Order: sequence, then structure tokens, then C-alpha cells
Amino acid sequence: MDEIGVGAFFQAYLNSVNFTGCESLRVIGNSAFYQNYLTEVDLSSLTALEVIDVNAFAWNSITDVDISTCESLYKIGYWAFDNNSGLSQIQLPSEPSTYYYFWRDNNDITYSGEDIINDLTLSYEMPVYVLSDEDVVVTNGYITECLVDFPIGRTYLVFPDILDGQPVWGIADGDYIVGNSYGIFEDKDIERVYMPSTIKKIGDYAFKGNVIINLPIGGYADLLQIGVEAFADNLLTILDVNAYSLAVIDEYAFYNNQLTDVDLNYATALKVICDYSFASNNISTLTLSDADQLQHIGQYAFALNSIVNFILPTPHVSGYNFNNWTGTNSSTYAGGASASNLNIGYNADLSAIGHSLTFTVTDGVLPIESAYVTLETFGTRLTNAAGQVVFESVEDYEYDYTVSAFNYDDNSGSITMYGANDFEDVVLNPSAYDVVFNLYDGLSPAGTANINFDGVDYTAYSGHLVIEDVSLGTYAYTITSDFYSEVSSTLDVVAVDVEEIVHLNRVYSVNFTVTDGTNPIEGANINFNGIDYLTSATGMVSVSNLNEGTFEYSVSADGFTTYSNSVIVSDDDVNIEVALDAVYTLTFNVSDGSNPISGANINFNGTDYVCDAVGQLIIEDLTEGIYSYTVTSDGYSMVSDNIDLYADEVLTIVLDLVYDVEFYVTDGVLPIENATVELDGETLMTNYAGFVTFNDIPAGTYIYYISASGFEDYSSGLVVDGDITETATMAIVGIDQFINPNISVYPNPTAGQLNFAGIESNTRIEIFSQTGQLIVSFERSYDFNFDISDYPAGVYTIKYYPDNSNMVVKRVIKE
Repeated sequence: MDEIGVGAFFQAYLNSVNFTGCESLRVIGNSAFYQNYLTEVDLSSLTALEVIDVNAFAWNSITDVDISTCESLYKIGYWAFDNNSGLSQIQLPSEPSTYYYFWRDNNDITYSGEDIINDLTLSYEMPVYVLSDEDVVVTNGYITECLVDFPIGRTYLVFPDILDGQPVWGIADGDYIVGNSYGIFEDKDIERVYMPSTIKKIGDYAFKGNVIINLPIGGYADLLQIGVEAFADNLLTILDVNAYSLAVIDEYAFYNNQLTDVDLNYATALKVICDYSFASNNISTLTLSDADQLQHIGQYAFALNSIVNFILPTPHVSGYNFNNWTGTNSSTYAGGASASNLNIGYNADLSAIGHSLTFTVTDGVLPIESAYVTLETFGTRLTNAAGQVVFESVEDYEYDYTVSAFNYDDNSGSITMYGANDFEDVVLNPSAYDVVFNLYDGLSPAGTANINFDGVDYTAYSGHLVIEDVSLGTYAYTITSDFYSEVSSTLDVVAVDVEEIVHLNRVYSVNFTVTDGTNPIEGANINFNGIDYLTSATGMVSVSNLNEGTFEYSVSADGFTTYSNSVIVSDDDVNIEVALDAVYTLTFNVSDGSNPISGANINFNGTDYVCDAVGQLIIEDLTEGIYSYTVTSDGYSMVSDNIDLYADEVLTIVLDLVYDVEFYVTDGVLPIENATVELDGETLMTNYAGFVTFNDIPAGTYIYYISASGFEDYSSGLVVDGDITETATMAIVGIDQFINPNISVYPNPTAGQLNFAGIESNTRIEIFSQTGQLIVSFERSYDFNFDISDYPAGVYTIKYYPDNSNMVVKRVIKE
């Protein structure tokens, strides 16, 4: 889509507009979106947009407009964004890398790129236009045709140094047909011109009929000629002609401008000022007294101005003596004389000091060395590196000549000598042949392909292309196409037409889309056949120009698993969708509560790992799931658990120190074999020597129980803070000891409070410390409580005697 027309969506009740996919849009027309309900306008994707016309988005509810990247935009019309609630200003596009960039409103106020404009009722235009290859036709360095009509207001015309791959040497002569001129840039509404320093000629009618105000040509060191009416009918007020190589100012070159001051003193190579060159201006001061190469001033060259006379220079022309100036009315003037008749012409009367004839042979741009120049009666001579050859002592006569050179067509002509040194410029055209490309896909002609031949792009249709007028030589070419592999080669043009037959190989694309299962993954790396590619913001990347075959690839991205596979490419493009699983890191920090445990073993999901010197283990690239683990270390307790992993996780594992507790069970004389010892929920039996050992017991306070056949049950407490041996002496069972009244003491363990329950008769109660010291004794016949909070932690023994008879022993732990 190139344009949205006038009133296209006028009062269409639009709430939003999406310009995605409209990258080729150039014009948004007058009132295109006038009076809708738009709140935001994003034009940042419209890199080809040139015009936002009058009232285009007026009368909406827009609060934000983005035109920051509209690099082609040059016009914002009156009221384009006017009457939008909440929109008071707009930022102009960023400044591109072009010449003389600026914006200008209709009050002639200028702005730079990214400036803020506040008055949304005005129009804004960017008047600079830089010529591109598509705008002109260039032949041998000369612009021969202008293909574009410059937008109104874009009147600052800039010429790049290179156009269509060629240095810009000049602007070719225009045509004059039945009273009308047709200059290359005539009547284009151009206000200023900026040409490259390589310019050699500004041709006939080149810029006639524009509005050029200022013409700085002082820096054009190679400028030789300004053609007929080249700048006629403009608005020039200033003319800088410090062009040291300028030789000819042709007829009417600056006719009908507004020049007031013309200084030609620095035009030190100027030879000819033709008829009417500066006529019909406002010139009041004319200086040319130092233009010492000047030989001809045409009739009416300075007529119809404010000056009444000017000073004639004294020519100093190499090979000649200056005698005087002769007017076309036959009057004579010395050098330095005042010329008061502005309607006649003036010619320098020069006497030759010997006559020479210099030929300069070029191809239209560059000199041709070793060209053969044959002059009647003088024979044949070769040109030098500058393309020149000089014939001396040539008498007045008309001579025929022929110029030839290898790989060029001959050029013949004649020249008449008139008592002075003379110069003849000869242009040879390269010999030319046809180069024919025939492209094949197997046995059939190939489709459309691009052929870059000698740096110039051509298009072959149906596999066929003819390039005409190719000179002798060796040429490089490259053939490219969306459907075939690239081919590069060279061919020789040797005095005959050339047919180049090329067989192309079909190529295909493999298109990847990488996601996490839901969303695209930007920046995923795809290693395809050994070459790395990165996915875009949409998770996509295309690998093109592939021949048929099998290719290995792997897909990886930070924070995700790596996926590897292969693909077979045959007969068509391939689309591959890859969903990567997210991966996480699990960190174990293992300590004893104060210090890290170096070398701890962690069995994670069936695999053993060892912690480093600071008790840390890091396991990476884990997918989401439930994992089991067990942490062990010599001299410490074991920890086992599961973890549900769905993000990076840090686990802090605390292992308790463990010890060996050995029991020796005796009746006071002999060891007791097969005694049952219960400690910390584990039950073991003594060996024949009365010993049994409990391993890996954490530090703490414990109550243990011992029973053996024929012995009174034994219970006591112990504190584990290292490896210990506990001796238990058991008593042989007596008749009276089997009485066990229903008296309870709770809680056990206790922080201090002891509750006694089940006391039904008079009972004596004694409480002993862990060291066996009696700390209290009393009698009760009812339930009661007693507080041992002020006593140290440990195992306390409680003995009580119901009816002051049979003793019952209980033990409690004070925490």
C-alpha cells in the first residue's frame, strides 16, 4: 500500500489503528483519519512515509504520537494533529545521515532533528532532497536525465559524489526544441544547489527557471564550463566564481537574475564570456581586471545592468603576445582600459609565437594512453599518459585526422588552423559486444535471478539476460536468487558476442521457531551445520541457501535445556518448532549449625556428589520436578528429604554430631548376657560379656530402659556429649517389688512443673538429683504438684512408698 487517500477513514468511529505491515506507505492523505476516537498513533514502522497531509489526524483523542523513525518524512500538513485532547507537542524524526538536514515551518522558522514542535496548527517541511540512483540516469559520469519531480518545498538539492556507481563529472546539455528548452533540472522549484567538487561541466539549461538564490561554486576545482542558460531566470543575488579551472561561461548563463556584485578576478583560467552571459541583472560592480587568460567577452554580456563601464584585463596567454582588445565596432582598447559600451563584444588580439596543435584523447571521462593520432601530412603519433599528443609548427590549413585505440572505435574529423595554437578534444567510444546469460535449472530454464555484472545489477527473467554494449575485457559476475545457490565467476569479452551458460543448483530454507512451550525465546542459539544463528524477538531464525542433504543442529538458550536433532532437506523448505524446557540450579549448603562440613556426601536422585571445602554443592541444569536427596557425613546424623523444584533453590542442611554409647550390664558381680537395652527408640541385646553399643547417637539427654529375665527392670538417664560407656547394675527380682500402685508423674520431660496423680493413701515421696543427692522428701495422701524450675537440667529420680511400705522408682528429665 502506497497511499491512504483523502478522507479515507473520515468519521469512521475508529478506536485504534495499527500500521504494522504498511512499511511501504508513503502518504497519509488530507483528513484521512479526521474526527475518530483514536488515542495513540504509532507511525514508527513507516520508514517510507513522506507526507502526513492537512487534518490527517485532527479531532481525535490522541495523547501520544511516535514519528521518531520516519526517516523519509518531509512534510507535516496544516492542522495534521490539531484538536487532540492531551496532545500539545510532537518530536520531529531523528536526524538522518544526509546533507544539510533541517525542518522549516510556514513562518520560516527552522528546526533540527528530534526538536519538539508545539504549534500543531502550522505546516512543517524538510526541504532538503538528496539525489539517489533511482532519481537520475548517469552516463559516463554525466547526469543525462532527471526521473523525479521534487516535492514542493524540498528545494535544497544535494548531489552525492557518486551516483549509479559513477563519479559525478557533470550535468549534460539539455535540449532546445521549437523555441522551448528542456534542461535536466529546469523548472524544478529548486532554491539551492550543492554539487560535488568533481563537477566538470554544468550543461545547457541545467537549472534554468528555478528559484536559486545563492550559488557557491568557488570550491569546484575541476569546473570547466557553465553552459547556455544554465542558471537563467533564477533569483541569484550572490555568485561565488572562485573556480580556478573555469574556462567558459556560455551564452545567457546567468541571464535575468538579481545579481548585484560579480567578481571574476579569481577565475584565473577563464577564457570566454559569451553573449548575454550576465545580461538583465542588477550588477553595479563588475571586477575582471585580473582575469588574465580572458580572450573573449561576448556582445551584451553585461548589458541591462546598473554598471556603466568595466576595466578590461591584460591577457597573459602562453604562446601568444597580447596586442590589444578589439571591439565588434572595430574600436581598439589597451589592457586596463575602461570599456563603456556594454552592447558590443570584445576580443583579445593575440599574436602566435609559433603554432602547435594539441590533441587530447579520452573515453569521455578518462584519458586514453597510447592512442594512435594520424594527422594529414604529419603522420601518426601516440598519446601520453594524459591522453595528449602535440604536433608543432602546424601551418594555417584544414587538416584531416583519424584517432584509434585498442578496444575503442575509430574517430575521424578535420581541423582548421587559424594562425594560433589550437586544441582538439577527441572522444573514443569503447568497442562493444553483447553478453548473453542463459541460466538452467537442470534441463529447464531457471526462473528470475539477479546478475551483478561488473558491479551493475541486472535481472534475468526465465533464466535469460542480454547485456549490450560491453567493451573488451575480463568481467566478474555474481548470480543470486532466492531459489538457487550463489554462483560467482568471470568471463572474457574478446572481439565477439559471448554466451555464458550457467547451471544453477536449487536451494532451500530451514525455518526455526523456538519457544518455552508458550512464549518465544529471543536470542536462542541454533548451531546449524557448524554455524551459529540467533533467534529474533519472535523466537525465529531462517537458515537459507541450503542444498539438499541431512544437517545436524542443536538449539540452546541460557536458562533452558539443549535440544539436538537432525533434519533432512529435500524438495521444499522445512519448518521446525522447538520447545525448550527451563532449567534451574539447586544449591546445598551443609553445616553443623555453626561451621560448614567439608566433604559431606549428597546422594541426589540416585547420584552421589561431594560438597566442597565450604560445605557447598551446586547442581545445575535441572528441569522442573520432585527430587529425593540424602545427606551424610562421618560423625554426623543423616538427613533425607524430597524437594519440589520449579525455580532456582538454595537448601540449608544442618547435620548433628553423633557419638557411640556403650552399655555394660551386670548384676554387680557378673555380666548379664542377652539383656534388652532400649535407647532413643532403638533396642539391642548385650553380648556374652554384658556389652552392647549404640552408634550415631546425637548429643542430648536420654532415658534408657534395661530388662533381663530374673532381674528387676532398670531405668536411668544419661547425657550424651561424646562417646561414653554406661554401667547398669541390675537387682535380682524380689517378691515385694512387683507391687506397682497406679501413681503417675507428668509431664516427662518437664521444664520445671511436676504433677503427681493417683495418690489414694499416705505416701512418702523422695526426689533425688542426677548425682544421687536427696533434694526433697515429704508425705502426701492426695494429688499435688511440685516445681523444680530452680534446679539444673538432668535426670531426676523419684522414689515413693505407698503406705510407707513397697518402694516405687520413677525417673523424669528436667530440660
